[in-house]
Amino acid sequence: MWNIVDARVRITVDSLAQRAHEGPVFRRRDLVAEGVDDTLITAMLRRGELTRLRHGVYALTSLLEAADPTG
Repeated sequence: MWNIVDARVRITVDSLAQRAHEGPVFRRRDLVAEGVDDTLITAMLRRGELTRLRHGVYALTSLLEAADPTG
């Protein structure tokens, strides 16, 4: 079961990274509309792939780490 979740996390992270040019911040309702359920969001948070910015608002951790701190 964990292999399936890991695969879904990787696919979702890759998909969100490709969309980063549209904006690095993702709202929960937009993720759910694209088929990312709450279980997958929780798994991404636990694995450190997503960072919660505030309730219902997330960013990819890799994008946050790569961001310019002065920007």
